[in-house]
Amino acid sequence: METNQFLNDDAIESLIAKVLANEANESEMASLRSWRQASAENESYFIILKQIFEESALAKENYTYNVDEAWKKVKPQPVFVCALPAKEHKPVAQSFSWLKVAAAILIVAGFSFAAYMMFKE
Repeated sequence: METNQFLNDDAIESLIAKVLANEANESEMASLRSWRQASAENESYFIILKQIFEESALAKENYTYNVDEAWKKVKPQPVFVCALPAKEHKPVAQSFSWLKVAAAILIVAGFSFAAYMMFKE
């Protein structure tokens, strides 16, 4: 790995993260050391990322979640629903009454036709 390659590359950030998380092997740590020694700008960038890494670890340890308080904040909020005009609903018996009459007429007509055909002969 060339040390100049890392300056504008995301690879240096992942390498720094690996070193700070104690997940880097010896060659990666050596690459980072040589990159840091290459310029004062590299060293200051490393220090900034190290501070961010350490402070984020502290923030994670010190923060506690209160689920009940979170629900209290969420529950009272009104839910906005798009109101559609209400449709007028007819009772089921009334809406099917004309179908019953039509079915009765068809049944009577069918039996009448069948009887007529049987007695016609």
